[in-house]
Amino acid sequence: MKKRILSGMQPSGRMHLGNLIGALQNWIKLQEENESFFFVAD
Repeated sequence: MKKRILSGMQPSGRMHLGNLIGALQNWIKLQEENESFFFVAD
């Protein structure tokens, strides 16, 4: 049985390298191994 993951980020302006490395690449890995839900909180 896969784990269920919920994760989000709060936008702080334009997308930058920190977003890509810090969150988005990890989210890609997580969704391959788990049931994942991601969101952007405003």
